[in-house]
Amino acid sequence: MVAVAGIATVARPARGDAPSGYQCAPGSPKKGVGCACPVGYADRRIEDNVAVCVVVPKPSEAALLHAECKHVVPALDKAYGTALTGDAAKRFRTAFGELVQKRCETHAWAKDVRACFAKAKAEEAVYDCLEKLPPVQRGGLDADAARVLPTGVAIKKTELEIQGAIVFAQASAGLSETSKPMLDAIAGVLVGNPSIVVEIAVHSDADDSTKLTQQRADAIRQHLIALGVPAKQLAAKGYGNTLPVASSSTAWGRAKNRRVQFVIRPPEPVVSPGTGSPPRSPDRGDRRGARR
Repeated sequence: MVAVAGIATVARPARGDAPSGYQCAPGSPKKGVGCACPVGYADRRIEDNVAVCVVVPKPSEAALLHAECKHVVPALDKAYGTALTGDAAKRFRTAFGELVQKRCETHAWAKDVRACFAKAKAEEAVYDCLEKLPPVQRGGLDADAARVLPTGVAIKKTELEIQGAIVFAQASAGLSETSKPMLDAIAGVLVGNPSIVVEIAVHSDADDSTKLTQQRADAIRQHLIALGVPAKQLAAKGYGNTLPVASSSTAWGRAKNRRVQFVIRPPEPVVSPGTGSPPRSPDRGDRRGARR
């Protein structure tokens, strides 16, 4: 037995299996046994052996939107939390899921977009759906993810490996407020390791984007300097779309090509005063160095 709209109900009995005396209320057609209700109605057994046809309440538009947006959340988790594991992944899914649900309902994403996310089974498919959203909504999702992604910086051989996100306003070099925790973490690592020099390399997926990526690289550099990182530790370079890591023929590839990297530069050689060349290390073949 289940309860619908506050009324205790039972499933319609199969023909030939109806309890003795089972009746239809006046106005409800009788076909064999049990009640055959019109479309949009259902049998509701209210008293012993007596059933009436009552309207099945339709879900409100808000309830339908809520349910459809709930199916959007797992798909976006795949795109934005793909690098996370364990407890970090669980915490992100919970926090980001709430933000996605609210954004989807508040802005009433188009039904076909919601259906696209619900059907997306792989990360690549999710990015196809993302491109159906207005740019302002895609940017909003980026900011939402940056707000709840755990931040971390690891010093690798060739670059600073960052866990987190650096977000810009659409077609702008303006840094989002949600990028600040990530930049704070990077600044802390650089200040604590003064021998490291990095090139802030900003990449895009679009043609004619070199100027914008350079402006974005410069914006990150200036922000890090303001946080106390010495200017000599920072170089900035915008590469536009000249160094893709994936094909820009797909939404997934374009998303991978939009990236910010902190490439560690090799140390500059020390130049001997007045010689214009690095000092020679004394060895068996250089007796002058040995005498000094």
